[in-house]
Amino acid sequence: MDDLITQILGTICVLFAITTGFLFAYFSRVNIIKNTDDRLYYAATFYQEILGPNYHNHIENADSYSKEEYQKQVELNNQLCKKLGLQYLWSVLSIEDQIVFTSATNSNFDDKNSNYAKFFDVHSDPNAFLPAKQKQEEPVFSTFHNEWGEGRMILISKLDKKKRLYIIGASIQLKELNELLFRSFLLSTGFGILLFLVVWFLSRILSKKIMHICSNVSHTANQIQKGHLDIEMPNFDVIEAIRLTESLDHMRNQLKIRILDLEAQNKILNQILNEKNIAEKKIRKYSEIQSILIKISSKFINISNDRINQSIELSLKELGEFVGADRAYIFDYDWEQEVSTNRYEWCAEGITSHISNLQNVHIKKTDPWSQKHLKGEVVSIEDINLFAEREENLNLLRNQGIQSLISYPLMKDSLCLGFVGFDWVRKNHNYREEDENLLSIFSNILINLRMRKDINEELAKFKKIADHSQYGKVITDISGKITYVNQFYATVHGYAPKELIGKNHSIFHSEKQINQLNLELETLKSKGKFESSLVWHSHKNGKEFPMLMTALLINDEHQKPEFIAASALDVSDLIQSQERIKNLLEKERYLNQNIQNFTFIVSHNLRIHSANMLGLLQVAKETEPELFQHEITQMLLSASQNLEETIRDLNTVLELKSANQLLKTKIDLFELVEQSIQKVLTGVPNKKVVIQNLVPKNNPVFSESVYLKSILSHIIGNAVRYHKNIENSWVKISSEMDKYLTKVIVEDNGSGIDLIRNGADLFKMYKKFHDSPDSKGLGLYITQIQVEALGGSIEVQSEIGEGSKFTVSIPNESYE
Repeated sequence: MDDLITQILGTICVLFAITTGFLFAYFSRVNIIKNTDDRLYYAATFYQEILGPNYHNHIENADSYSKEEYQKQVELNNQLCKKLGLQYLWSVLSIEDQIVFTSATNSNFDDKNSNYAKFFDVHSDPNAFLPAKQKQEEPVFSTFHNEWGEGRMILISKLDKKKRLYIIGASIQLKELNELLFRSFLLSTGFGILLFLVVWFLSRILSKKIMHICSNVSHTANQIQKGHLDIEMPNFDVIEAIRLTESLDHMRNQLKIRILDLEAQNKILNQILNEKNIAEKKIRKYSEIQSILIKISSKFINISNDRINQSIELSLKELGEFVGADRAYIFDYDWEQEVSTNRYEWCAEGITSHISNLQNVHIKKTDPWSQKHLKGEVVSIEDINLFAEREENLNLLRNQGIQSLISYPLMKDSLCLGFVGFDWVRKNHNYREEDENLLSIFSNILINLRMRKDINEELAKFKKIADHSQYGKVITDISGKITYVNQFYATVHGYAPKELIGKNHSIFHSEKQINQLNLELETLKSKGKFESSLVWHSHKNGKEFPMLMTALLINDEHQKPEFIAASALDVSDLIQSQERIKNLLEKERYLNQNIQNFTFIVSHNLRIHSANMLGLLQVAKETEPELFQHEITQMLLSASQNLEETIRDLNTVLELKSANQLLKTKIDLFELVEQSIQKVLTGVPNKKVVIQNLVPKNNPVFSESVYLKSILSHIIGNAVRYHKNIENSWVKISSEMDKYLTKVIVEDNGSGIDLIRNGADLFKMYKKFHDSPDSKGLGLYITQIQVEALGGSIEVQSEIGEGSKFTVSIPNESYE
């Protein structure tokens, strides 16, 4: 036993010493090589900095640098090699697939006449630079052997401004490296031997003491192993041995406890085995359920609409046979008509079908059965004789010979569309959870089928409508690949639809047009859509034409862009029509200008003659007053005055019609109303009318003050002029303002206007609504022109004898 332990300890010591020495040698070697590689990398990168980035850009051939310039570079390289302890330093350049030297070092630093790689000499082994070519910008280290001995070198490749490959290289002799490695090997070997001797000496001292303890512990352990659990434990004076004995004693006690536990667990194990058998039966059952569900589900993958009914009937048969039912069925609910209809039915052999009798059966939402289905709950009856339900429902079940049943609602969100169920006719059936699970999964399949059918019908409807549309419709994925295009869109570009599926949308555009389309697509990506954009397209024959386009970005369920749906209309004829309209408008503008000039001339000439005639009459009235005693002379003077006034009013209308631009300023609305009121009070005979300015003070608007003042003066003046002259007569001026409009409201309790008779003529020229000699029928006409010139509108509410309400709305504009 002592010899065995000694041998084991000796072997462990030898293995430990060898492993330690090997690891020491390995890591020393790795460290030496790493330091060498770092030194080479520093030298190469330093040399690259010295050459500079433009050194190779000027080299085209051997004449790019003189021999003297190159020799200076060689001398510099020699000095660098001596300072950095290198063997060799060079650079090469790839010109026309040849590797040529562009700088180098003398092979012997002390002998300037020794050979060196001459400028622009082709390298004898271009394959030596393949690793550096493959790893541009990365250093490549390798070991070599040549006529100067062994060495380790680095290659670093770069590209000059002409995209030509040049390589910086540096090498170092391995003589120094090998000496370091050899010393490292000797040091690690000596370290291993010393370590071996130390460990061996210590192991010999400990082995004797350990052997005595191990022998006693081994004997005690053998006795415990044979079942002698009451054996006396040995005593030791060594703390480790005492702890080992205590551990052994603890293990013995634990072993006793474990035996008792095993006896108890044996009973539990028998129970578990029984439960395992039951669980295995359930697993097999669930496996069978899973198998039939997979079989049923596979029927409906990519199934066409015309085969759905056949597959549903076959699935009902498979499910009914699996659960041992006599009848399986699917009903639809129509809650508006309050009827249910048996759509599908399977019956086992010998079982009577009732599908023809169960069409449009009257139901009520208040029935317990219907209420459960509406709530998404299962209806199950294990024994019809114990079923407490309305008599008519009970008779319906008995007429079908049903002993037991289970039905599961078909729920789409919170709406019950119908139910699927099983009947047992030949015998009662106890409710089982797997029956409900089967119906639950099958109901989801049916709902998904119905949704898919609806979607397919909608898609077919969409395709039919889109294919026959008189505008273009195209759908692409995010990359622009066409997935759908209708007949119109294809035809207008000179293609058939099948030619375009799978092509990129760029087929519709020239290179110039693509730039415009890309701008629209950027808008689409940022906003999710673009509307009514004029985009130029190209026909298959190269002819360009405009299309008015709209597009919408369609996202998937994760809100990530998936498709682009675009609509387009060929507006070539519209563009041509717009050009024609533009020309017509230009002609109309020219004619209007001529008409306006003619009107100005006529009104000017008429006014001269009317003024002359009125002036002559006024002179005659002063010099020959007796002439104006005659009624005819007075009528002539009145007619002249009326003619002058009419011409003046017509000039006012003409000036308003010809005004192109208004000078808008910031106006205090309260002050403007005050000025309008004073103007009215000055020009209108005094009447018992109270005029109230209810406009808030410091209420600025941005508008044309002359027009706005004229508008208010006309409306306020009419309210005062045509008042009833009764007690408590009033005119109120107020205002309302929001983000977009300023409204000025003028209300009175005067005579009012019959809007039923006169509403259509209210703002027409020379229309009068009161018997007054002062009325000319131009006030409201001019007022409307001025309101429209301000970009606003005017509304009137009035009743005879109840007064009027005029609301002038003008747009808000910034005055900052």
